[in-house]
Amino acid sequence: TFNEKDFIFLRTIYCKDNKTIFLVIHIDSLCIFALKKVTGQREKLEREAEFYKSYYHRCFVPFYGFISNEKYFGFVYEFMCNGNLHNIILNSNKFSFFYLFMSMIRIFQAINYLHSNNYIHRDINPFNILIDHDYIPYVSDFEHTRLINEDNSIELTSDIGSVPYQSPEQYRTKTY
Repeated sequence: TFNEKDFIFLRTIYCKDNKTIFLVIHIDSLCIFALKKVTGQREKLEREAEFYKSYYHRCFVPFYGFISNEKYFGFVYEFMCNGNLHNIILNSNKFSFFYLFMSMIRIFQAINYLHSNNYIHRDINPFNILIDHDYIPYVSDFEHTRLINEDNSIELTSDIGSVPYQSPEQYRTKTY
């Protein structure tokens, strides 16, 4: 568990609705992290926090801890300096079929790990695949991850995820 005073805030990386991601330096270690501050829906944030406490995979964005106070809930992650897969595909001369193939293998490994633990991600898309300094992709954004029920279904919600990347079942609001 961290405290907000443990960090120096350098700049805002992303801001939308109730979520802001900052580039920060941890004062004691001088390591650079991404700090995601989220307000509202405490129950949903605690569910995401419990997921991070219980599950780890080498293809997930490395997670280091939490900040929890009355104003917001914060998640501390390794900073992925090369952005997301969407931007790499659009803007990089380094993009190749081989790179896409290797990225897909890592994404499939992460999804397989989730499924083997009875979870589904529900928001896999190029914006949620973050790229580190070595251009290695990592799956991120587990706030919509849900446990599959005993009857192999999950709570039905059709407003989750990015429409172009939703499964057909989710798009048609069927059990998925």
